[in-house]
Amino acid sequence: MTSRMAAWALVSTFVFAGLSACGGGGYFLAEEGATSIEFALQPEDTVVSNVFQATVVLKKANGDVMPLDGETVNLYLDGNPTGTQLLGQTEKMSRLGVCYFLDSLTIDDVGNGYTLRAEMGDLTAISAPFSILPVQVASIAFLKEPLATPVGVPFEVSVELRDQVGSLLPRDGVPVTVRIRSNPSGGTLSGVTTVDSVQGVCTFPGLSIDAMGDGYSLQAEQTTFTATSAAFNILPPPVAGLAFTVQPPAETDAQAPFGFQVELRDAGNNLTPRSGVQVAVSIENNAGGGTLSGTNTAVSVDGVCDFSGLSITKPGTGYTLKASYGAFETVSGAFNILMLPPTWDATFGTALTGGAASDDSGESVNFGFSFPFYGTTYSNCFVNSNSNITFGSSDSDFSDSVSELSSDQPRIAGWWTDLSPNQQGSVHAKALSDRLVITYNNVNEWGQTGGKTYQVTMWDSGRIDVFYKSMTGPSGSGLIGISPGGNLRSAQSFDFSATTFPSWTNVGSTFPYEDVPSGETDLNNDGWIIFDPLGPSFDGTDGYRFATSG
Repeated sequence: MTSRMAAWALVSTFVFAGLSACGGGGYFLAEEGATSIEFALQPEDTVVSNVFQATVVLKKANGDVMPLDGETVNLYLDGNPTGTQLLGQTEKMSRLGVCYFLDSLTIDDVGNGYTLRAEMGDLTAISAPFSILPVQVASIAFLKEPLATPVGVPFEVSVELRDQVGSLLPRDGVPVTVRIRSNPSGGTLSGVTTVDSVQGVCTFPGLSIDAMGDGYSLQAEQTTFTATSAAFNILPPPVAGLAFTVQPPAETDAQAPFGFQVELRDAGNNLTPRSGVQVAVSIENNAGGGTLSGTNTAVSVDGVCDFSGLSITKPGTGYTLKASYGAFETVSGAFNILMLPPTWDATFGTALTGGAASDDSGESVNFGFSFPFYGTTYSNCFVNSNSNITFGSSDSDFSDSVSELSSDQPRIAGWWTDLSPNQQGSVHAKALSDRLVITYNNVNEWGQTGGKTYQVTMWDSGRIDVFYKSMTGPSGSGLIGISPGGNLRSAQSFDFSATTFPSWTNVGSTFPYEDVPSGETDLNNDGWIIFDPLGPSFDGTDGYRFATSG
């Protein structure tokens, strides 16, 4: 039965009780006016903003219904605990003595002890008390989901109350509890796990879980309603430091690859098995002025960064490396980079066709990098036909002498003598990113048969290698050495073959040379010399050291 039908059934007996029979089966009004009014259908407890109903009847003096049409009745709030308004159609006209208020009465404020007052002229009636109830919780949902968080570190979630249509229900004081639902690692949830709602939201700050794991979830509970959070991970502890757990090798050849491991540490200096953290390494103590080559970053896997394939270009004793991640750093133990012996480059590069290929002349060749030599850096050098290399200008002098080595241009004398590439052999240059290789290939001395084949390699580090492949045929003496020229340093004679690598002889403030007598063969057939710059600048300012194949 509908509300309207129920209301009609309730009052119908009052209506017909007020009618009297007359001839022909008809009825007539026994009286002309009502003496009172009263609520026939009382308002009931109703959820806020929902429609509630009431009916008012007109009464005779004897208590029967006065079945009048068109009488106006108005409704007002009499008991009004919240001071709100009665909304809807509050004025109705009677029909057979009944005013029906069935379709639109509402009150928008929650409260207890409301009453209605009906007025028709001087007649009034007061309803029974009723309450306007809050909307009931129909579901709950996570408003702020848990995010991936390190183990033991506090995180925050929030849960909201929802009404029947899924909107936020802004109620206070409704308790909600959270607990772990999916627990992949058997963790324990700590913090305040039961919170009362404030305007429909329960906020849980300071929650934490004590076991790492992937795929945790939380469950929120309110009486019979539950909600499940999105899955989240409890991560390893935050990085609070680094440590070399596998050190660089104690000794490694220059330019040879080596590796080591760096470990992520937590605040307790224990391994924190975090993946995806990028750690960078650099040279901390640059004992030989070298450059770190290779991939100098590694990404952690379970807290460990593996570095491999790194190398250092220049030898030195007591190198160290620094590993860095953000503000965290650690330094390796000391290690040594050993000098690599020179090797013969059988691909000579481009044959020179200018002064270097003629007699008593030279031509410029570019390095492609800055080459340091006795405190000055050069972008090019001059390759001279008479088997020496100068800086600043070429040199045509075929008569080698120690005095000229001391006083003229800065010079590298691989075998300074009167060679004649225009008669026999060739001179080549091969420029690479880190070195320039000059090769004298089977070049004879002027007027002689037989040839001399050797290479001078100038590295971007300032190191100079001289490799004697084959020095055949008749020969006068040859001058070997390096000098800044300009009489800047005094000459010092050495027997280069007397110091066998890896032993070294430091030259210091002098420049080294050897005037090789005719017929000497100790640097022939794959013999070699290394000239290596000394000092913190490693540009030759502090002199050189040398070593040979012996």
